[in-house]
Amino acid sequence: MTGAERGPHRRPDPSSGPAPAADPEQVLAQALRAMAGGPRGAAGSPPGAAPLSPSAARPRGEDARRWTTAQVLLLAAVVGLTLGVVAGLLSLILG
Repeated sequence: MTGAERGPHRRPDPSSGPAPAADPEQVLAQALRAMAGGPRGAAGSPPGAAPLSPSAARPRGEDARRWTTAQVLLLAAVVGLTLGVVAGLLSLILG
């Protein structure tokens, strides 16, 4: 046995042919779906199948315009911080 055949850093045998590689676009699409928490593709679905549209998960009508409590609190915090920074700058400039 030679040094190249031992250990975890073995080189692939070029005579065995190319290693089976997945389609990079399919791997990337699957990773992005997993990161976004989207549905898993069915085993029989074609690789280029169109994903579900984001609008399919959105509520319709009156519920689409309602803000959650967290969103209202976040908006209030942003507005409050913005007004505080502006007031602080004005007091520095004019004071």
